[in-house]
Amino acid sequence: MKVEKFSAARFRNAELISLGDDSVRICKVHDWSTSPVQALYTNTESSLGKFKTQVNKASTTSETAEVRELDAQFNHSWRAGKLYCQAYLLSPVKAEREAATVLYDLAKTHGINLHNESLPVQNANARLYLKDCETIQNVKDAIAAIQFQPFVDRIKTNLDNVEAGIVNRDEKASSEHREIETKEFRVKLTSDLNSLYQYLELMSELNGEGEFTDMLMLINESIRKIEHSISIRSKQAKEEEVVEE
Repeated sequence: MKVEKFSAARFRNAELISLGDDSVRICKVHDWSTSPVQALYTNTESSLGKFKTQVNKASTTSETAEVRELDAQFNHSWRAGKLYCQAYLLSPVKAEREAATVLYDLAKTHGINLHNESLPVQNANARLYLKDCETIQNVKDAIAAIQFQPFVDRIKTNLDNVEAGIVNRDEKASSEHREIETKEFRVKLTSDLNSLYQYLELMSELNGEGEFTDMLMLINESIRKIEHSISIRSKQAKEEEVVEE
């Protein structure tokens, strides 16, 4: 029995991982520890794990020095706003104390120590905080009462800079070495899968119907499923091109 013809180059990363997962799961039933070609299976299992790790790494890039510096500037402005409100909490003027309380409570609502949060959580909560500063009437009144607007403006500017820095960082990461590294892992996994498949085909021909033929049947089902998905995607892309014309 033969493996369905397929072109791994057409597979998205998730689809190649899906084929790898299926193949490892299907072939795992065989006792490879007693096989003279055990490496054909273990190499596939290993390259699949490394490819998964690389794909995850490419989608969760580490912080750069530039982003860390922009984040520090945001944190300085956030803490400055808190300290300013805390100072007015001691004001002898009741209206100023009340205004400071409104603003300090608002900060607590969205995370008084945002600098301790991850960047996604910090930025999302800070954005909600700024929205409340613009839309909630008693918050706007409090801002005016203790002249807090410059702090709001500084927080917004620094948050914008952090978010822009993250976008630039991710674009640089994806356009430089990560794509090349991921391609190398793809090639290795594809090569190991093909070597494993060739062995299964050989054993299927030698033994006729049996364990290896059953494995190939299940692997072919996985390949056909992915190829069907690619076919649908390609058809949709062509239809969209026709609409745009």
